[in-house]
Amino acid sequence: MWDNEILIDKLFLSRKSERNFSNKIIDKSLIDILINVGNSAPKAGGVNCISIVPILDKKDILFCYKATFYQESVKNAPLIFLVTTNKEKLNTIYKEPHLSNFLLQNASLAAMNIITACQLYGISTCYIGGLRYNYIEQFLNLSKEEKVIIMLLVGYKSC
Repeated sequence: MWDNEILIDKLFLSRKSERNFSNKIIDKSLIDILINVGNSAPKAGGVNCISIVPILDKKDILFCYKATFYQESVKNAPLIFLVTTNKEKLNTIYKEPHLSNFLLQNASLAAMNIITACQLYGISTCYIGGLRYNYIEQFLNLSKEEKVIIMLLVGYKSC
């Protein structure tokens, strides 16, 4: 029981959003692991209707910074994950009003899986909710069926 309490504390109770990141680069193989962890989250109808888009290029990060109404923490993140959904992949099973809820839930579960895995790896995260969604969707050249749902900042905590 004691080991489980320590794990619960490490994964959930001591986790805080981090907005100050170091310049330490996150290894490509770890980014791939995090994407796989996000994609392994439970999904409505068992249908993979999400995509996890890593943003690493400084120019693209600055674009995301503008899309978040100039939140300083975004500009300094070494990695951003954009979690998107595709309505077309799920609308054969579900219809509105439930479809939108399931898309949001699927994206949220994927993001939470990534956040929990990052915590295990000693990597900090910050969920960003204030977005100009259409701005980012145009940047990513998404179809009208695809929507950006979540932005996650990911990086090692600044000392």
